[in-house]
Amino acid sequence: MKNVAILVLGDIGRSPRIQYHALSLARAGRLVDLLGYVETQPPDFLRHDNITIRAIPALWASPRWLFPIWAPIKVVIQICCLLWMMFVLIPAPSHLLVQNPPSIPTLIVAQWTCRWRSTKLIIDWHNLGYTILGLTMGPVSLFVQVAKWIEETFGRNAHAHLFVTQAMRYHLDKEWHLTGQKVVLYDRPPTHFAKLDAQERKEFLAELKDQFPDLAQLDPSRDHLLVSSTSWTQDEDFSILLEALCLVELDMEDARRGYDSDNDEARTPRLYVVITGKGPWRDHYEDEIRRYGFKHVCILTGWLRAQDYPKLLGTVLFVPRA
Repeated sequence: MKNVAILVLGDIGRSPRIQYHALSLARAGRLVDLLGYVETQPPDFLRHDNITIRAIPALWASPRWLFPIWAPIKVVIQICCLLWMMFVLIPAPSHLLVQNPPSIPTLIVAQWTCRWRSTKLIIDWHNLGYTILGLTMGPVSLFVQVAKWIEETFGRNAHAHLFVTQAMRYHLDKEWHLTGQKVVLYDRPPTHFAKLDAQERKEFLAELKDQFPDLAQLDPSRDHLLVSSTSWTQDEDFSILLEALCLVELDMEDARRGYDSDNDEARTPRLYVVITGKGPWRDHYEDEIRRYGFKHVCILTGWLRAQDYPKLLGTVLFVPRA
């Protein structure tokens, strides 16, 4: 049975696309070594006989002012750790699939591993690491320019490239002249994502009452439920959603004013918005949400267990009005 390795320099529990890569390969009869951080509990379906999770030691996250000093040191430590895992801890894989970003040092270690272990490299392009770095350091920063060179140099050549969109495939192929197979692989929900019936929805919302007490007031016959996931990073501009919710708030307020009685007004629908995720900008956006002072839109933030997220999506009650 062939061995394959999957490398993500991020939390396995918060990397659904990588999780499904691992599960698909395991079901296809491959032995999978899944390397990544284990900061949250991975989903139960990764407890497959053909999947072995290898935890990468998490390093200290420095404050921004220490970044120029700590970043090079951190990269050297990560390279040493990943090389030990790739050359000593696991058997030589026939294929190595890596998630990008982060690009540094993931792509560097991946290229070295594939060259010296005769392994075929597959890069799954989610985004561009240097552009994300540019959001905090500025696009003309020396660090950003170096990061771009590394990402382009070590990401250009691979056995295959996977992309989440046609636009990304076209852009990278045009700008960096990628070599190898190029395939757009759209995200698709697995079988455990399904709509809940009325009774299942009621039971699930009751389970969430401790984490989201406001959901106890949700009336499925009147209210709407909208769900969004995020990593709370600068490249995800949540102000766009907040501005859209402001329009919904105004629309609902206009509807309330049109009612003739208190009983009619009590039937004014509410929009419950559950935003789940972890990330550095969560506190910033939570403060911004509080400043909006919504009356008819209730925004709830938190972190769901892996097994609860599919159920929450199956509970969605958002029906746009014409």
